[in-house]
Amino acid sequence: MRELILDDPLSIVILKAVIIFVICLVSTIMAVWGERRIVARMQMRLGPNRVGKFGVLQGLADG
Repeated sequence: MRELILDDPLSIVILKAVIIFVICLVSTIMAVWGERRIVARMQMRLGPNRVGKFGVLQGLADG
């Protein structure tokens, strides 16, 4: 049964699209987190390494 689902070209296309979307989403989140961390260090202010667990409260600290 599983082979029948993956043999369908439409399901393969949808699976690839979902994988690409997730990769783009995660890389964007990581880029924003890294940028905020670097900018916080340059401006000598509290950054993601000091505000909440893993910097999730950085948006509130930025004001």
